[in-house]
Amino acid sequence: MRATELLGAVGLRRRPSLLNRIATHVGKGIVAGLAGTVAISISQMIEMRISRRKPSTTPADAAGKVLGVKPRDEAGKARFANAVHWAYGTAWAWRAPRWVVRAAGGSGRRWLTWPPCRRSRC
Repeated sequence: MRATELLGAVGLRRRPSLLNRIATHVGKGIVAGLAGTVAISISQMIEMRISRRKPSTTPADAAGKVLGVKPRDEAGKARFANAVHWAYGTAWAWRAPRWVVRAAGGSGRRWLTWPPCRRSRC
Protein backbone atom coordinates (compact mmCIF):
# COMPACT_ATOMS: atom_id res chain seq x y z
CA MET A 1 0.00 0.00 0.00
CA ARG A 2 1.37 3.43 -0.96
CA ALA A 3 1.74 6.21 1.58
CA THR A 4 -0.91 8.37 -0.08
CA GLU A 5 -3.39 5.46 -0.05
CA LEU A 6 -2.62 4.81 3.60
CA LEU A 7 -3.11 8.48 4.47
CA GLY A 8 -6.34 8.56 2.50
CA ALA A 9 -7.61 5.46 4.29
CA VAL A 10 -7.37 7.23 7.64
CA GLY A 11 -8.81 10.48 6.30
CA LEU A 12 -5.56 12.46 5.97
CA ARG A 13 -4.15 14.24 2.96
CA ARG A 14 -0.55 14.77 2.07
CA ARG A 15 0.38 18.45 2.15
CA PRO A 16 1.16 19.77 -1.35
CA SER A 17 4.78 20.68 -2.02
CA LEU A 18 5.98 24.27 -1.70
CA LEU A 19 6.37 24.56 -5.47
CA ASN A 20 2.82 23.29 -5.96
CA ARG A 21 1.44 25.83 -3.46
CA ILE A 22 3.41 28.69 -5.07
CA ALA A 23 2.13 27.70 -8.52
CA THR A 24 -1.43 27.60 -7.16
CA HIS A 25 -1.15 31.10 -5.68
CA VAL A 26 0.47 32.49 -8.84
CA GLY A 27 -2.25 30.93 -11.00
CA LYS A 28 -5.00 32.38 -8.81
CA GLY A 29 -3.35 35.80 -8.99
CA ILE A 30 -3.10 35.73 -12.76
CA VAL A 31 -6.75 34.73 -13.09
CA ALA A 32 -7.72 37.52 -10.66
CA GLY A 33 -5.64 40.03 -12.63
CA LEU A 34 -7.27 39.00 -15.90
CA ALA A 35 -10.76 39.12 -14.37
CA GLY A 36 -10.10 42.60 -12.99
CA THR A 37 -8.77 43.80 -16.32
CA VAL A 38 -11.84 42.44 -18.11
CA ALA A 39 -14.13 44.26 -15.65
CA ILE A 40 -12.25 47.55 -16.06
CA SER A 41 -12.19 47.16 -19.86
CA ILE A 42 -15.95 46.62 -20.01
CA SER A 43 -16.65 49.61 -17.78
CA GLN A 44 -14.29 51.77 -19.87
CA MET A 45 -16.00 50.73 -23.11
CA ILE A 46 -19.41 51.60 -21.66
CA GLU A 47 -18.13 54.97 -20.42
CA MET A 48 -16.49 55.74 -23.79
CA ARG A 49 -19.71 54.99 -25.67
CA ILE A 50 -21.78 57.14 -23.32
CA SER A 51 -19.38 60.09 -23.35
CA ARG A 52 -18.31 59.57 -27.00
CA ARG A 53 -14.68 59.71 -25.90
CA LYS A 54 -11.87 58.24 -27.98
CA PRO A 55 -9.61 55.56 -26.48
CA SER A 56 -6.66 56.92 -24.54
CA THR A 57 -3.15 56.60 -25.94
CA THR A 58 -1.52 57.55 -22.65
CA PRO A 59 -0.57 53.94 -21.77
CA ALA A 60 1.12 53.57 -25.16
CA ASP A 61 2.90 56.92 -24.79
CA ALA A 62 4.24 56.11 -21.31
CA ALA A 63 5.26 52.53 -22.08
CA GLY A 64 6.73 53.57 -25.43
CA LYS A 65 8.91 56.14 -23.70
CA VAL A 66 10.13 53.61 -21.12
CA LEU A 67 10.61 50.73 -23.55
CA GLY A 68 11.78 52.78 -26.52
CA VAL A 69 8.90 51.61 -28.73
CA LYS A 70 7.50 53.91 -31.40
CA PRO A 71 4.42 52.61 -33.25
CA ARG A 72 4.47 53.36 -36.99
CA ASP A 73 0.88 54.54 -37.33
CA GLU A 74 -2.29 55.25 -35.33
CA ALA A 75 -3.53 51.66 -35.66
CA GLY A 76 -0.21 50.41 -34.27
CA LYS A 77 -0.43 52.91 -31.43
CA ALA A 78 -3.95 51.67 -30.59
CA ARG A 79 -2.77 48.03 -30.64
CA PHE A 80 0.21 48.89 -28.45
CA ALA A 81 -2.00 50.80 -25.98
CA ASN A 82 -4.33 47.78 -25.77
CA ALA A 83 -1.40 45.40 -25.19
CA VAL A 84 -0.01 47.68 -22.46
CA HIS A 85 -3.46 47.89 -20.84
CA TRP A 86 -3.79 44.09 -20.64
CA ALA A 87 -0.19 43.54 -19.56
CA TYR A 88 -0.39 46.17 -16.84
CA GLY A 89 -3.76 44.97 -15.56
CA THR A 90 -2.62 41.37 -15.39
CA ALA A 91 0.70 42.38 -13.85
CA TRP A 92 -1.13 43.58 -10.74
CA ALA A 93 -1.46 39.89 -9.96
CA TRP A 94 2.32 39.45 -9.80
CA ARG A 95 2.79 40.07 -6.10
CA ALA A 96 5.10 37.06 -6.02
CA PRO A 97 6.91 37.69 -2.72
CA ARG A 98 3.62 37.64 -0.86
CA TRP A 99 2.58 34.40 -2.60
CA VAL A 100 5.85 32.74 -1.69
CA VAL A 101 5.45 33.66 1.98
CA ARG A 102 1.80 32.67 1.99
CA ALA A 103 2.52 29.34 0.28
CA ALA A 104 5.24 28.66 2.87
CA GLY A 105 2.64 29.02 5.61
CA GLY A 106 2.98 32.68 6.65
CA SER A 107 0.62 35.55 6.00
CA GLY A 108 3.23 37.85 4.49
CA ARG A 109 1.32 40.88 5.69
CA ARG A 110 3.66 42.14 8.36
CA TRP A 111 6.75 42.69 6.21
CA LEU A 112 5.23 42.99 2.74
CA THR A 113 2.86 45.89 3.29
CA TRP A 114 3.52 49.58 3.47
CA PRO A 115 3.26 51.25 5.89
CA PRO A 116 4.34 48.39 8.16
CA CYS A 117 1.75 47.01 10.57
CA ARG A 118 2.07 48.31 14.11
CA ARG A 119 -0.46 45.95 15.69
CA SER A 120 0.39 42.52 16.98
CA ARG A 121 -2.10 40.97 14.51
CA CYS A 122 -1.85 42.28 10.99
